[in-house]
Amino acid sequence: MEKLNENQKKVIAKLKSEIQKDIKIAVEMAKYGGLFDLLYFLYTLKINRLELVYKQKKQSSTSLHKIATNLFEETTKYIIQLLLKYSKQNIVKNKKTGMPSVNFKLAESLINQCNLINSKYESIFLMQLFDVEILDENIKNVKINVHEATTNKNKNKFL
Repeated sequence: MEKLNENQKKVIAKLKSEIQKDIKIAVEMAKYGGLFDLLYFLYTLKINRLELVYKQKKQSSTSLHKIATNLFEETTKYIIQLLLKYSKQNIVKNKKTGMPSVNFKLAESLINQCNLINSKYESIFLMQLFDVEILDENIKNVKINVHEATTNKNKNKFL
């Protein structure tokens, strides 16, 4: 791997800082989870894996489908870890019915938060691979020069 330039170092440092903030938010969110939220994500993971196997056997799985399935699996596994470590793991009951329930608003929020974390981790790789231009003082906007991918075969493979 090539040595990182100053812009790359700054952007990667900023991303790592943002990831740490996002992880703290995800941990706080997970503290509101219960046993059925954990079970929901365990079954979601199982269904996701079964769907991939089914699609592969029918040879109807596209590379885009595989990528999306793998990304969703990574997010789901991370959420399961968060819930195992930080949730109360008690049984939350629906106030109206008295039946155990899944907090679907929390589930959706956890998925979104963990997708954000994963995408920032993936962005670090791009920042290491290509030159970046910082477009503002706070390093909120950057421009990635992927032009090298057309001339550098190794970078093209990674991209």
